[in-house]
Amino acid sequence: MRLSSGQHRTSLSGGLVLERLLAFVNVFTDSSNVREVSVTLGGLSNVEELYETGESRVSIVSAANIEEIRDFVNGKVRKIPGIKSAVTYIVLDDHKCLRNGSGRLTSQ
Repeated sequence: MRLSSGQHRTSLSGGLVLERLLAFVNVFTDSSNVREVSVTLGGLSNVEELYETGESRVSIVSAANIEEIRDFVNGKVRKIPGIKSAVTYIVLDDHKCLRNGSGRLTSQ
């Protein structure tokens, strides 16, 4: 079965496969709170991956739908102390995806 654009499969125990929408959330922080913001972001359930790019944290977020992403960003991410702003990019399609069926990164 082909997934809709921007969706990926996440395998759970028991063979259940969920189709999830992906988004990149670019978070800009105060320089004094960098570590605390990273730890807090990394602990949120929707955050699948988290990277530091120098001035910001970029997280790959998954959700069941666009409303869940909106609620996650507005209700959780933007309320973390030390975050100045957050910009969200919804994944519309993937052209070179390094994820396998288990959701883990693989080399191509």
